[in-house]
Amino acid sequence: MRTAFIALILALVILAVVNVMVSAQQQHYHYLFNIHVQLTNASYIYYDDADEISIQQSESLKLTNVSYLGNGIYNAWLYIQRPNGQYVAILHVINNGEPYVDSKDVLLTPGNYYISILIQPSPVIHYGDNATVTLYFVITHG
Repeated sequence: MRTAFIALILALVILAVVNVMVSAQQQHYHYLFNIHVQLTNASYIYYDDADEISIQQSESLKLTNVSYLGNGIYNAWLYIQRPNGQYVAILHVINNGEPYVDSKDVLLTPGNYYISILIQPSPVIHYGDNATVTLYFVITHG
């Protein structure tokens, strides 16, 4: 009885390890882009088509981390759109001057997508203010 119990526990541990390994192989971690922003006295700054991604098969894209260095950005949104201008998703990435990870998954079907970013500067901008925003994504196949 004890041998059967140990064999069952060992089988469950092996199954868990295999499951973790398969899950890790299905996820591809992509650093998508980093944008350096020279702030102006404009009320909004829009970077149209800041980056492009090409998807070969259906994938799920998820924002995992937002790094924000500098100051002067009050809010920022990331736009994912098709070449025809159709928006697929809008993710809030800076909220009230703080990095914000919008946790929703974005399903991308095969094709090209453009990444744009809309920035709302802080109400008070000092000459020479700048900021760097780095966005990290996980892309999972299937």
